[in-house]
Amino acid sequence: MSDVRLLPDARSKRGEREVAKFLAEDVIQTKRKDVPMQETEIPMKQDLKPVKAETKKEKVKLLKKIDPETAKVLSQLREKANKKPFGRTIKDSEILACAIRLIQPEHIKELQEASYSEQDRLKMAHEDFQRKHGKITLDQFIGKLLRGEITRGATP
Repeated sequence: MSDVRLLPDARSKRGEREVAKFLAEDVIQTKRKDVPMQETEIPMKQDLKPVKAETKKEKVKLLKKIDPETAKVLSQLREKANKKPFGRTIKDSEILACAIRLIQPEHIKELQEASYSEQDRLKMAHEDFQRKHGKITLDQFIGKLLRGEITRGATP
């Protein structure tokens, strides 16, 4: 076939009729030209509505910011919460919102401590030492630490 034709959209009854008409015309044209008929892909209704696939893609996008281990735990919690005979399904966001409300100040402190690097801890110890004992350079402070003149929480 020299002219290119697009397959009509088959989302409605009218569209289904247009697809059938399109395919019938294609068969007639190929028979006229004595060309063997080519297979034409017919769009199925379930192919036109990939709602579940899009939902999974959206969840994957959301979970990209969560490490795989946490995502697995969240998924297990969601499955456990949704094992019930009645009611709507519980969403990840509802589980996270519930968990966030349970966070206490000591949890925040724990998270902050876990986020400090060794250099941060050194600077914090240096500032703490300066508050208690007066100005001292970082080099002098490190020297005293190495010589054992200063221990964390003790005075020289």
